[in-house]
Amino acid sequence: MSDIEYLGNCAHLINLNDLIKSLKSPEQIGPTAKTTDNNISDIMKIWNQAGYKTFEQGGTVKWGMYYPNTSFSENIINKIINYVDIPFYNSAWISRIDPGFCAAPHYDRMPTDKTLYRCHVHLEDSVMGQVFYVGNTYITDYKQGDIYLWKDPYSWHAGSNISLRSKFMLNFY
Repeated sequence: MSDIEYLGNCAHLINLNDLIKSLKSPEQIGPTAKTTDNNISDIMKIWNQAGYKTFEQGGTVKWGMYYPNTSFSENIINKIINYVDIPFYNSAWISRIDPGFCAAPHYDRMPTDKTLYRCHVHLEDSVMGQVFYVGNTYITDYKQGDIYLWKDPYSWHAGSNISLRSKFMLNFY
Protein backbone atom coordinates (compact mmCIF):
# COMPACT_ATOMS: atom_id res chain seq x y z
CA MET A 1 0.00 0.00 0.00
CA SER A 2 1.31 3.43 -0.94
CA ASP A 3 1.74 6.34 1.46
CA ILE A 4 0.67 8.78 -1.26
CA GLU A 5 -2.09 9.10 -3.83
CA TYR A 6 -1.53 10.34 -7.37
CA LEU A 7 -3.99 13.18 -8.08
CA GLY A 8 -3.07 14.15 -11.63
CA ASN A 9 -0.69 16.30 -13.60
CA CYS A 10 -0.81 20.10 -13.78
CA ALA A 11 1.84 20.71 -16.44
CA HIS A 12 -0.86 21.86 -18.87
CA LEU A 13 -1.99 24.59 -16.42
CA ILE A 14 1.31 26.23 -15.57
CA ASN A 15 4.56 26.77 -17.45
CA LEU A 16 6.74 24.99 -14.89
CA ASN A 17 9.93 25.54 -16.89
CA ASP A 18 9.39 29.31 -16.70
CA LEU A 19 8.62 29.01 -12.98
CA ILE A 20 11.93 27.25 -12.33
CA LYS A 21 13.86 29.74 -14.49
CA SER A 22 12.34 32.62 -12.51
CA LEU A 23 13.64 31.32 -9.17
CA LYS A 24 16.83 33.05 -8.10
CA SER A 25 18.57 32.65 -4.75
CA PRO A 26 16.48 30.81 -2.13
CA GLU A 27 14.84 32.92 0.54
CA GLN A 28 15.88 30.45 3.23
CA ILE A 29 18.21 27.49 3.54
CA GLY A 30 16.84 24.45 5.34
CA PRO A 31 16.62 22.95 7.74
CA THR A 32 14.95 26.14 8.94
CA ALA A 33 14.37 25.09 12.55
CA LYS A 34 17.21 25.75 14.93
CA THR A 35 19.04 22.56 15.79
CA THR A 36 18.59 23.37 19.49
CA ASP A 37 14.79 23.65 19.14
CA ASN A 38 13.17 21.16 21.54
CA ASN A 39 10.43 20.42 19.00
CA ILE A 40 12.94 18.89 16.60
CA SER A 41 15.41 17.45 19.07
CA ASP A 42 14.25 13.90 18.27
CA ILE A 43 15.02 14.46 14.59
CA MET A 44 18.43 15.90 15.39
CA LYS A 45 19.26 12.93 17.65
CA ILE A 46 18.37 10.52 14.85
CA TRP A 47 20.41 12.53 12.33
CA ASN A 48 23.41 12.63 14.66
CA GLN A 49 23.21 8.88 15.31
CA ALA A 50 23.09 8.22 11.56
CA GLY A 51 25.98 10.60 10.86
CA TYR A 52 24.02 13.36 9.11
CA LYS A 53 25.33 16.91 9.42
CA THR A 54 23.66 20.09 8.26
CA PHE A 55 25.44 22.30 5.76
CA GLU A 56 26.24 24.70 8.63
CA GLN A 57 28.03 21.80 10.35
CA GLY A 58 29.98 20.95 7.18
CA GLY A 59 27.56 18.25 6.02
CA THR A 60 25.18 17.55 3.16
CA VAL A 61 21.77 18.25 4.72
CA LYS A 62 20.68 21.39 2.88
CA TRP A 63 17.79 22.61 0.77
CA GLY A 64 16.69 25.98 -0.53
CA MET A 65 13.19 27.34 0.07
CA TYR A 66 11.12 29.80 -1.99
CA TYR A 67 7.80 31.26 -0.83
CA PRO A 68 4.67 32.49 -2.63
CA ASN A 69 4.22 36.21 -3.22
CA THR A 70 7.95 36.84 -2.86
CA SER A 71 9.60 34.26 -5.14
CA PHE A 72 6.61 33.08 -7.16
CA SER A 73 2.94 33.88 -7.66
CA GLU A 74 0.36 32.45 -5.28
CA ASN A 75 -1.83 31.99 -8.38
CA ILE A 76 0.26 28.91 -9.19
CA ILE A 77 -0.87 27.18 -6.00
CA ASN A 78 -4.46 28.30 -6.48
CA LYS A 79 -4.55 26.82 -9.99
CA ILE A 80 -3.27 23.50 -8.66
CA ILE A 81 -5.63 23.22 -5.70
CA ASN A 82 -8.59 24.14 -7.91
CA TYR A 83 -7.53 21.53 -10.48
CA VAL A 84 -7.40 18.71 -7.89
CA ASP A 85 -10.44 19.99 -5.95
CA ILE A 86 -8.65 20.78 -2.69
CA PRO A 87 -10.58 23.54 -0.89
CA PHE A 88 -7.65 25.50 0.61
CA TYR A 89 -4.05 25.41 1.71
CA ASN A 90 -2.34 26.80 4.81
CA SER A 91 1.27 27.08 3.73
CA ALA A 92 3.35 26.54 0.60
CA TRP A 93 6.94 26.61 -0.58
CA ILE A 94 9.18 25.40 -3.36
CA SER A 95 12.16 23.35 -2.25
CA ARG A 96 15.41 23.03 -4.16
CA ILE A 97 17.97 20.34 -3.42
CA ASP A 98 21.25 20.90 -5.23
CA PRO A 99 23.46 18.06 -6.48
CA GLY A 100 25.26 16.28 -3.64
CA PHE A 101 22.79 17.39 -0.97
CA CYS A 102 19.74 15.92 0.74
CA ALA A 103 16.80 16.62 2.96
CA ALA A 104 17.51 13.89 5.51
CA PRO A 105 14.54 11.92 6.91
CA HIS A 106 12.29 14.25 8.90
CA TYR A 107 8.71 15.28 9.48
CA ASP A 108 7.45 18.83 9.17
CA ARG A 109 6.05 20.71 12.13
CA MET A 110 2.55 21.69 11.07
CA PRO A 111 -0.61 22.67 12.91
CA THR A 112 -2.44 19.78 14.51
CA ASP A 113 -5.65 21.74 15.00
CA LYS A 114 -6.42 22.27 11.29
CA THR A 115 -7.51 20.12 8.39
CA LEU A 116 -4.47 19.52 6.23
CA TYR A 117 -4.21 18.44 2.62
CA ARG A 118 -0.49 17.75 2.34
CA CYS A 119 0.61 17.59 -1.28
CA HIS A 120 3.68 17.94 -3.41
CA VAL A 121 4.19 18.66 -7.10
CA HIS A 122 7.27 17.63 -9.07
CA LEU A 123 8.39 20.65 -11.09
CA GLU A 124 10.60 18.69 -13.51
CA ASP A 125 10.77 15.19 -14.93
CA SER A 126 12.78 12.79 -12.82
CA VAL A 127 16.40 12.18 -13.70
CA MET A 128 18.83 9.53 -12.52
CA GLY A 129 19.97 10.32 -9.00
CA GLN A 130 16.90 12.22 -7.77
CA VAL A 131 14.53 10.51 -5.36
CA PHE A 132 11.83 11.50 -2.88
CA TYR A 133 10.44 9.37 -0.06
CA VAL A 134 7.17 9.64 1.86
CA GLY A 135 6.94 6.99 4.55
CA ASN A 136 7.86 3.73 2.84
CA THR A 137 6.97 4.99 -0.65
CA TYR A 138 9.89 5.87 -2.92
CA ILE A 139 9.18 8.15 -5.87
CA THR A 140 11.72 8.06 -8.68
CA ASP A 141 9.87 7.94 -12.00
CA TYR A 142 7.81 11.11 -11.85
CA LYS A 143 6.83 13.49 -14.60
CA GLN A 144 6.89 17.27 -14.56
CA GLY A 145 3.62 18.43 -12.96
CA ASP A 146 2.75 15.18 -11.15
CA ILE A 147 0.71 15.96 -8.02
CA TYR A 148 0.60 13.66 -4.99
CA LEU A 149 -1.56 13.78 -1.86
CA TRP A 150 0.00 12.39 1.30
CA LYS A 151 -2.23 9.95 3.18
CA ASP A 152 -0.64 11.15 6.45
CA PRO A 153 0.41 14.82 6.32
CA TYR A 154 2.81 14.23 9.24
CA SER A 155 4.71 11.41 7.50
CA TRP A 156 8.43 11.11 7.73
CA HIS A 157 9.92 12.03 4.36
CA ALA A 158 13.25 12.72 2.69
CA GLY A 159 14.76 13.80 -0.59
CA SER A 160 18.14 13.15 -2.10
CA ASN A 161 19.94 14.51 -5.12
CA ILE A 162 22.93 12.67 -6.50
CA SER A 163 22.22 13.86 -10.03
CA LEU A 164 23.96 16.60 -11.99
CA ARG A 165 21.26 19.28 -11.65
CA SER A 166 19.09 20.85 -8.97
CA LYS A 167 15.82 19.16 -7.97
CA PHE A 168 12.73 21.38 -7.52
CA MET A 169 9.43 20.51 -5.84
CA LEU A 170 6.38 22.52 -4.82
CA ASN A 171 5.01 21.61 -1.39
CA PHE A 172 1.80 22.69 0.29
CA TYR A 173 -0.52 21.75 3.12
